[in-house]
Amino acid sequence: MSTYKVAVTEAEIERGVRRDSRHCMISEAIKREHPGWLRIETDLATVRWTDPRTEKRYICLTPDGARDALVLFDQGASIQPFAISLRPIQITPVRTRVRTPDGKIVRKQSHGRASIKNHQGVATIVGGKPLPKGHLSGGVQSTEKAARQTEKRNPPRPSAKNNVQLSSGKFRRYGLKQLRA
Repeated sequence: MSTYKVAVTEAEIERGVRRDSRHCMISEAIKREHPGWLRIETDLATVRWTDPRTEKRYICLTPDGARDALVLFDQGASIQPFAISLRPIQITPVRTRVRTPDGKIVRKQSHGRASIKNHQGVATIVGGKPLPKGHLSGGVQSTEKAARQTEKRNPPRPSAKNNVQLSSGKFRRYGLKQLRA
């Protein structure tokens, strides 16, 4: 399995959009270094892209340094240029659009058996159901009871505005919605 090195330059930091998974500094750097890749998304948990040449969707864990830089970037702090290495942990087939005999366009995905390949001590899942997208503390609450328990542990801060309110509802798609200023 390949490792992809990406250098985030000052130009990407200035061009990047805060609280936007598809246009942040890391996504912009990946677009520059790999112009053929599509649907590039960066959040606190994962970095994802589609390579139309291989017809695969690649999912990597966000490196720690990049995660820290994303939080600072979304809070408006100045960031120095940095480099990261991305190693896919899951590769899934891309859904393709197929025209049926009656003229309708439907999405079709090949659902082969998932296999796990071990490269240099790191397991990579090839195929199968895509990983869920990242969240901040607690993640998605499956029941009301779990949500109430989380609320008791983490009571809301009185009179403090969070980044979502400060940005008129804009937030990073996968993770910084709950981040407080």
